[in-house]
Amino acid sequence: SMPLHRPSLSGAYLTAFLACLCYLSPLAFRDLFVPDEYRYAEVAREMLASGDWTTPRQAGLRYFEKPPLASWLAAAAMAAFGANPFSARLPCALSALLTALLLAALFRRMGGARSEATNAALIFLSFALAGGIGQTNLVDFPFVCCLTLSLAAFYFADTSARPSRRTAYLLLAGLAAGGAFLAKGFLAFVLPAIVVFPYLVWEKRGWDFFSGDNDPRDGYGHGTHVAGIIGAAGDNGRGVAGVGWKARLIAVRFM
Repeated sequence: SMPLHRPSLSGAYLTAFLACLCYLSPLAFRDLFVPDEYRYAEVAREMLASGDWTTPRQAGLRYFEKPPLASWLAAAAMAAFGANPFSARLPCALSALLTALLLAALFRRMGGARSEATNAALIFLSFALAGGIGQTNLVDFPFVCCLTLSLAAFYFADTSARPSRRTAYLLLAGLAAGGAFLAKGFLAFVLPAIVVFPYLVWEKRGWDFFSGDNDPRDGYGHGTHVAGIIGAAGDNGRGVAGVGWKARLIAVRFM
């Protein structure tokens, strides 16, 4: 048989290098814009100067308008590269690049080819909104990156056959959701719920942590009886006929 040819990784490495160059090189060549970039950079600078990483401050006053994750990242970058526009924007640019990498990994997990996954990441990075926010000192991309990691880890867990890996991915999903909460608050829990719950319903999957099984029935026949009133076919020998004999029902149990 003919040996299988595996595509070289050199093209992917070159693409990744060019993407990093395009996102990182412009960070230092413009001043911070007022008020948002300057405000977040100043909070990070004062955090680094004071050594107090638990209480964000601006002009010496406590600043609790936003959670502290973006300030922590910017302060860490300033500790490494100095207090300058490049350091203030670096965590956002790296978050954008990591988000693109997560999208590529998710695309591969769904069965896409390596070249297609690379193209998906590049298309994301080429969006004007992604490029603009990814090179601006705001809290949005650290939040988006953590949120993407949480959803991707959940999908990896849902499609993993080994229980140990499923547990590890679910743990990662929870930690990433916590990071998203530290970036932008309660949206970190609302948005995953909006995505995950309909997905589980569509896939007819779920887990009852109280009973320890994935049986959607309530155990008392109440839900089954209500479903019978809706869709049970007539003349079924059970004494119940529904109003829509041809209805298609999905069993869902919530709380």
